[in-house]
This record gives sequence, structure tokens and C-alpha cells, in this order.
Amino acid sequence: MGSTVTKSRAGTSSGTVSSNKPATRESVTDLEKVEKMSGKIAVSGRYHRPPKKMSEDYVVQEAVLGSGLNGEVKIAVSRHNPSSQKYAMKPLKLASIAPEDRSMLVSEVEVFLSLDHPHVTRLYDVYEEPEMLYLIMECMEGGELFDRIVKLKTFREQDAAETVNQMLLAVNYLHSHGMVHRDLKLENFLYDKKGSNHIKLIDFGFSKVWDPSAKMHASCGTLSYVAPEVLQCSYTNKCDLWSLGVITFILLAGYMPFAGSDAQQRQNIKAGNYKMKPERWVKVSAEGKDFTFGLLQREPARRLSAEQALAHKWLKYSVANHESLVYSINFVFSVNSRLESMR
Repeated sequence: MGSTVTKSRAGTSSGTVSSNKPATRESVTDLEKVEKMSGKIAVSGRYHRPPKKMSEDYVVQEAVLGSGLNGEVKIAVSRHNPSSQKYAMKPLKLASIAPEDRSMLVSEVEVFLSLDHPHVTRLYDVYEEPEMLYLIMECMEGGELFDRIVKLKTFREQDAAETVNQMLLAVNYLHSHGMVHRDLKLENFLYDKKGSNHIKLIDFGFSKVWDPSAKMHASCGTLSYVAPEVLQCSYTNKCDLWSLGVITFILLAGYMPFAGSDAQQRQNIKAGNYKMKPERWVKVSAEGKDFTFGLLQREPARRLSAEQALAHKWLKYSVANHESLVYSINFVFSVNSRLESMR
């Protein structure tokens, strides 16, 4: 992998960190843990089993939103209210999943059903059929954060701060409810609509309900974004903050902090040795650098938490500037409108 921004899909042979043994989890306890911390969100009635079929409630259109290992994600509309919002239908193949592992998958899906946050994609319905699991999700038509950074090369620092702030709100929500995502990357943040700047977190395939009294050991995620301690198979929810640091690095500098072969990346990640290009970073403010490198701390204890990152002066300063700019623009428009009406 070169230093330019390139796509790294989890589940491919290149750039993916996965454990040799599947992570085990308790199918009922996970949902109970989340509900205890976040309150109960109706899950029953939205997980449908045979003889109920997805086709009874939704019409799947030919329009393709994206594709993955399990098939194409397509637009769907409700049969009962076809003029309502569009949905994204994501298929998951069950044929390759051992029967004893299905309970784990059900647990993950039930946890996803319980999530409710403006920067996390909603899962509305799940249909379990003999060979497939169909997820009816919020339709995100604005494209990936990955595609936008490829198009723009780098973000203006103000825009980068606004984007990172939204990502952090999603991560902090998960962490405050005992969950860890474990695969944060550019491809897993989508814009809700074309031309919009509102992003949401997707893909909870590696997510886990975590007990802070014990470290996680499954090595999973996407290599370019993975934290040093994940490669050592002993980590906490701070792994998500490292990944967010990699994303922030890319938004500000326009290149990957860790490049080269998989072996080279692993070596540099473990050493916390990210590649610096002075000509790129000279344009970034001291606060922006401090924030980014505060996330890319090799030692988790020295790394910013989600709460600490949200309180960082770079985000607070940028958000304040943005709000001030919006207020000023609105004020000017208001004054101009009044002057026009007086003429």
C-alpha cells in the first residue's frame, strides 16, 4: 500500500486483521448490558423469523447502493407505505455460518437494533430466512467519507474538525454504552444525502459489548487503521481512538500515516512510527497537530479518550468558529432582507 489514500476493505486478503478463532459472546447478555446503560429500545417485533418473509413487507429495487462480501446493498421501499422513506437492504449469507455461531450473529444484530443516535445508522428491521439474513437499514445516499477525501485530496481544517467532531459523537455514544466498534475507517462513515456534511457510522460486524474489567483479545479490524495493542491481542476501547486518529491524519494531510507492505505496516504501527511529510503538516494548526497526535499515542494510557477528545480545544475552537460564521451569514442575510423590504 502506498502513501496515498487507498481503500482497505475488511474481509479481503489485503490489509485485514482477523483472529484465527471467532470471538465468543453471550447472545442474551450483550443486549441486556446495552439496555441497562442506554435504556430499552424496542427490539422485539423488528427481528422477524419464518414464516415471515422480507418480501412481504418490502419491495427491493434494482438500484445498488454498494456491494460487499455478502452481496449487493440495494434500495428498498415499504409495501405498506410505498411513498415513505427509502431504505437500504443488506443481505447476509447464512449458509456459511455454523448453526452454533448463529446465536452470536443474532446477538450482534439485536445490539445493532437497540442503537439510536444521530450519527449512527439505524437498523429498522431484520428478517431471518433459511439461507439469508436481510437487514433493512437507514438509506445513506451521500457516499463514503473515503470517496470525498479522494475527491478533495485534503479537507480544510475547519471541515476536518467538523467531520471529526461528528465521528467522535458516534464513538462516544458507543463507548458510553459499553460498546466498541473495532473497525473505524473512512469507508465506514457515510453521508446521509448527496451534498450533505452529516455523516453516520455504519458496519458493526466487528463490534463488541465490552466489560471494562477484562481486555479484549480478538485481533480484528483493517490493518492500516488498527491500533498497536490490537496487534498484540490485548486492548480496550482506546483502540477506536487510535483508528480515529488515523482518519484525522488522513483528512488533514491527505495520505496514509502507515504505508508499505503488511509487514512494514505492522512494524511501524507497533512502534507508533507514522510517516510525516513536513510540507503537508506546515499548513495545519498547532491545535490540529496536538489533537491528531494525541490520538496516535502508542501507549493507550496516554491516548485521548472519546470524552477527552470531544473536549479538546481544536474541536471546541473549530465548532465555535463554525457557529460564529453561520450566525454572521444569517445576520447578513437577515439585514439584507430587511433592506430589500424597505425599498
